[in-house]
Amino acid sequence: MASTTTANTDSHPSSSSSSSLAFQDDFTHSHGGGCFFVAVEPVFDEQISQLATVIARSSPSTSTEAQRTDYIHQYTTQAQHTSPSKPVTEDDAAPPDDEDADASTSVGAAPLTAEQRSQRRALLEKLLNDLNEVRIQALDREFQGFAHLFLALLLATYEVTDHAFAKAVLKLVDALAYSQGKIAHPTLSTRYATLANVFNALPTEDKAVDALRLAVVEKLVNAAAQNDDYLVIEPVVKSLEAWLVQWGFAGENASTEARQKGDEAVLKIVGLLNQAQDVVPRLAQIEKDLLVAHLSNASEESWETQKKLASHLIALVLRLPNEYDFSALASLPALKQPSSHVLAQLLDVFVQPGSSVHDLDRILSSGSEDELKAFELDPAALRNKLRLLALTELCSSRVGHPVPYDEIAQALHVVEAEHDQGESVENWVIDAIRAGLVSGRLQGSEKTFMVTKASPRVFAEAEWNALEKRLREWRGSLDGILESVKRGLGGGNAGHGSGAQDVLKGAAGAREGNEKEMIAV
Repeated sequence: MASTTTANTDSHPSSSSSSSLAFQDDFTHSHGGGCFFVAVEPVFDEQISQLATVIARSSPSTSTEAQRTDYIHQYTTQAQHTSPSKPVTEDDAAPPDDEDADASTSVGAAPLTAEQRSQRRALLEKLLNDLNEVRIQALDREFQGFAHLFLALLLATYEVTDHAFAKAVLKLVDALAYSQGKIAHPTLSTRYATLANVFNALPTEDKAVDALRLAVVEKLVNAAAQNDDYLVIEPVVKSLEAWLVQWGFAGENASTEARQKGDEAVLKIVGLLNQAQDVVPRLAQIEKDLLVAHLSNASEESWETQKKLASHLIALVLRLPNEYDFSALASLPALKQPSSHVLAQLLDVFVQPGSSVHDLDRILSSGSEDELKAFELDPAALRNKLRLLALTELCSSRVGHPVPYDEIAQALHVVEAEHDQGESVENWVIDAIRAGLVSGRLQGSEKTFMVTKASPRVFAEAEWNALEKRLREWRGSLDGILESVKRGLGGGNAGHGSGAQDVLKGAAGAREGNEKEMIAV
């Protein structure tokens, strides 16, 4: 191919000027993106001939050798008509007896006229139209060269602020991503790498290209999802919110119109991630992180797309088996107005202290089956999750104390069988321990659960007061120990006093450390 890419060191502020100067010559061009395009044979009609050769080989409309030859010749001839007049060489200008003349040195070519540039655009657009729903047949290296050459010509021929440039780039991306059929080459990994190069080569300094960059990201994610290559999606999704803020589609400075475009892009990608969670379970957590980050930057003004994103986040957290922190979600203003009224009610039940499965059943019995099914929510799983939250809420107020099985059963709203002997309660406690909600010791003989640690359902004023009370009790216990040691020092002899003094110093040091820990808490 007549064009290759290499890293654009000049596009990064940390690069030295000397390193970037190594790429500055008549055959190397950077268009403001993260790549350089090195034109090995910068002759336009030869470049078009190379593009036409790949397209003719791939297109079903040029199935015979004669058709392919005619196709290539047609485009090459048109390309020659769009080129400036042939440059004059020193060999042509010098007298015949001038032995010092260098026939290979070019004086220079005439610049392109506006008409010639327009003709080149039309020619490139015709080639792009011929690629519609055509799977490019090429080896990996040739496929990359084809894509790089095509993009380099687009960047050199169009103004990046022109709407036609964005349209042409998206057509090229569609052609590169099109992978219907069973042809082995190019490989999918080469397609993804090439699409990434297209994204990286787009200018970064012109804000007019930001919308195009977002569209390319969407197409890359969609292409990977269609082939179930969800690992390709993962790094893109992790960076998406930062890109949206950088491009002006999210954040405080984004306009309403730009925010809506950003919301639409996130909604499309979230839809693809939902389909992938059975294949790659960890994508569910990545999807949650994306939604939380994006809705944290949401505008106070709400619109339909933002409401749909809020519903997706609520449903996702309700579905995740190990997600129990609903208080953090409740603090997001965007979640106050989800598109689904049923999901808003469910979130209130899971956040509200003291709510039980009876409150949940009232919502589930109010004709919400269709909405629950649409968001892939299982009523039985919701009941189990709410029971575990009720259990940890009960235990959080009894840390350091035993909780009777009967009291746990009452909080869970479960009825023990006559010969159960507390097994059902123990199973619920074990599930809560596995979920990391509580810690403690089951005492089957006494039918109690000794709580050593429990996560509060919400951490509000009451929880802060309870924490303060426990810390004061802890400090009082330490004061009692110190007082006992002091009394022991007063009644002992000198030999024993020395040892008691060491104990006192150790206790005082422990108290000082504990007080620092209290302050940290």
